[in-house]
Amino acid sequence: APNSTRNAPSWWAGNTWEEIKHEAYIKEKVMSLLRPLTMPVPDTDYAIRVENIEKWKGGGYIMVKGNTRKYIVDMSFELQWAATTVNSAEEAVIGTLEYHDVTNAELDDANVMPKSTIRTPLKDETKLKFEDALRRLRGVAQEHMI
Repeated sequence: APNSTRNAPSWWAGNTWEEIKHEAYIKEKVMSLLRPLTMPVPDTDYAIRVENIEKWKGGGYIMVKGNTRKYIVDMSFELQWAATTVNSAEEAVIGTLEYHDVTNAELDDANVMPKSTIRTPLKDETKLKFEDALRRLRGVAQEHMI
């Protein structure tokens, strides 16, 4: 058998990891975890929701050793969001969260700090409320990516 360890040295058997490149799987997994997220904006009728994930770079690997799997990620992407009011009478507010070089270590250490951009002009007081909601959204997004 081609994958047999019968003639392999004793140090070889079971002591290696098989690396499987799964960039498409990792991207789809991140998208499925982040797309359903919504965050209310305090003291307003707005709620921020994830619209799309663009500018995807990198991806990940699945390391397999016996029955153990480890997911290894190194990715960058732009999370596009929009906020509308319950009755949709107000203009939508749009923006992005830019994630650069996200790795397992950063996710484990809760150290992922995306660049936040609000593209719709807002009054200072309203902008502060959106920034608060985006900080909370970043935290929830990180929890979902772990």
